[in-house]
Amino acid sequence: MNCIFERDFDAEAAGAPPGRAPAPEAAAREAARAEGFAAGLAAGREAARDEARGAEARELRDLLGALARGIGALEAGAAAHRAAMERQALDFVRAAGERLAPELVASLGGARAAAEVRRCLALVAGSSRIEVALSPGALERHGAALEEAPGAEGRVRLRGDPGLGNGDARVRWEDGEMTYSMDDALGGLLEALRAHRAAPAAPAPEGTTHG
Repeated sequence: MNCIFERDFDAEAAGAPPGRAPAPEAAAREAARAEGFAAGLAAGREAARDEARGAEARELRDLLGALARGIGALEAGAAAHRAAMERQALDFVRAAGERLAPELVASLGGARAAAEVRRCLALVAGSSRIEVALSPGALERHGAALEEAPGAEGRVRLRGDPGLGNGDARVRWEDGEMTYSMDDALGGLLEALRAHRAAPAAPAPEGTTHG
C-alpha cells in the first residue's frame, strides 16, 4: 500500500505541525517578526552610515583646524622673520650712513644746497629782493649758475658766508626765509633709523623658529 504525505516545509519551519498549515495568528506574528527584523536591520544600517558620516565630518573639522593653526603659525613666523630682516637692513643702512654722511656732505653738499636754492627761487619769483648765502666753496662753484636760474632775473644777491658748511644754504626775501643743511637732513634720517632700531621687536609666537 502506497501512502503519499503532503508536507509544507515552510509551515513546519514556522512552527506548524507537519501536514498542517500554520494558524492565521502564527502567520501574522511571523510576518510581523520578519518585518520588524528587516526594519531593525535597515535602521542599523542607517545608524552606521550616520556614524560614519559624523566621524568623517569630525575628522575633516579637526584637519581644517590643524591646517588653520599651521597656516597661522607660518604667517606669524614669516612676519617675525621679515621684521628681523628689515631690522638688519636698517642697521646696515644706518651704519653705512653714519660712515658715509661726512663724505657725502663734502662731495655733494654744495650741489645739493644749490639745488635747494634754485627750488626756493622758483617759489619766490615775485619778490623784488632776494639774498642767497652759501659757503664760500659752494658759491664759487655754483654762484654763476644761480644768477641765471629761473626766478633770479637780476634780483638775487649772492654772498659767501664762512659760517655755513658745504651743504648749507640760506635764502631771504622781503617776508620770509629758507634755510637748508644737508648735514642736518642726513642727521635726521640717521636719528630716525636709530630710534627705529631702539624700538623693541615684537616677540616671535611660541613654537616658531627662524632659520
